[in-house]
Amino acid sequence: GASVEFCGGALVSNELEGAHFAHGATMATTRERLREIGGFEAMVDRHSDDFEFGNRISKLGYRVELVRKPVWMIFGRQTLWQYLRHELRWTIGLRHIRPGGHAGLFFTQGFALTVLAAVIAPSTAISIGFVGAYLILRFLMAWTVGIWGMRDPVVRSKFWLLPVRDFFAFPIWLASFLTNRIEWRGIQFTIRDGRLIPVIPPAERG
Repeated sequence: GASVEFCGGALVSNELEGAHFAHGATMATTRERLREIGGFEAMVDRHSDDFEFGNRISKLGYRVELVRKPVWMIFGRQTLWQYLRHELRWTIGLRHIRPGGHAGLFFTQGFALTVLAAVIAPSTAISIGFVGAYLILRFLMAWTVGIWGMRDPVVRSKFWLLPVRDFFAFPIWLASFLTNRIEWRGIQFTIRDGRLIPVIPPAERG
């Protein structure tokens, strides 16, 4: 997901409108630029502090560049439930920082749209054609970005999981419109105007 979806989306955004954001994996700037945006303290309660970091620097008129060499990341092992919660948290955050782009993710729901097209297709041959086109385009995109571009060995070895990931992507996207509450490192928060507001359990309220 990180190599194929996240990086692929960043590349498209960079080509269409330029990079007005940063990625949390690796960010670098000068001490002067950091001071101009108020330091990290100004973003301490922001849900997407990496986005804020790059976006605030961009708004000052400076250019944000994506490094051409891939940065290696190692993700900890997750259960399916932990993975789904992580994806939902990330998707809810995206809805708050880029609502238009988040709504536009409807057009990237290849698995769900293919199922719909296959169901309403007038013949079995056309249904199979829709499924075949989805698989070809999906794997071609993943190979181009994840393997050829990012040189990710995980994408190379787990290629077959892409449709499985797409299967979960659509319900997660739908669920992201239904709540503003997320869990981050064991603490419940509500996102309001891009800020993280802790949800205080009733027993702890004064």
